[in-house]
Amino acid sequence: MIFITSLIVCFGSLIVFPIVFLFNDLSIIFTILYTILIFFASLAIFCLLIIILLPILGNYFAKTYHPKDQKRWNFMVDVARFSCFWLGICVKIEGLEKLDENKTLVFYSNHQSYIDPLIYYTVLHKIPHGTMYKESISKFQLASGMAKALGGVSINRSDDRSAMKSIIQIIKEINNGVNFFIFPEGTRSRGIGMHHFKAGSFKIMHKTNAKLVLCAIDGSYRKRLSIPFLYTPVYIKIVEVMTSEECLQSSTKELASFFELRVKEAIEGIRKEHKHMKISNKMLRKFILQQQKEDVF
Repeated sequence: MIFITSLIVCFGSLIVFPIVFLFNDLSIIFTILYTILIFFASLAIFCLLIIILLPILGNYFAKTYHPKDQKRWNFMVDVARFSCFWLGICVKIEGLEKLDENKTLVFYSNHQSYIDPLIYYTVLHKIPHGTMYKESISKFQLASGMAKALGGVSINRSDDRSAMKSIIQIIKEINNGVNFFIFPEGTRSRGIGMHHFKAGSFKIMHKTNAKLVLCAIDGSYRKRLSIPFLYTPVYIKIVEVMTSEECLQSSTKELASFFELRVKEAIEGIRKEHKHMKISNKMLRKFILQQQKEDVF
């Protein structure tokens, strides 16, 4: 409701208030300025409403944990649609028909930006899922409550014992029919490159009967370089769907190496197929500098 209401109120103000102001004999310049001010004020109110509701509802839903509760999922999808639309993100997805909504699914994807989870909430709105997230997110009140409420599990990669407990918890959730989303890089790439996939995240596929869904996302890293409302195309491709039996035929290290190459190939294909996704010289120079500090390829 927040997303639809924001569209009605914000765009409605662009139609109603110019008429009202002109009837009050205000100049065209003042009419335009007042209308723009009201538009942004209306949008700011909705943003503030979300900032207030997210931690309150998130903490409430987390206490009454039920990952398949449609109300909490609908709320999060609504927030995601609001965020992506007003940020100017236009998502195009390929291969969605490969997914069977009646099966338990474990999604794996590269990770380019902080906005990636919200983008996936919008395109996978018919498939409620929890997310594996970094331990540091637990300290971020705006996101932590809702992440837990949707069945998400935090992981501390610097502590092997703690990380293993998190993996076991995720396996239990999946075996109980909860769909899950994992970013096997462990962190954002923040650019055109990728970090290597961590083999440990694929242990899950050796312990569940869920289907693995390999995704590739490209373009979301551009959003942090641009202002809100500016059109930012993001492409998502469902690269591959595999059964747990197929995953068992390979070790976790083999799965990690194979899947990161498949995602890399898919991203390169997106950039070749769509001209506006072409890598600029500026992005390339930034990537070269990043390679000197991080293990990206």
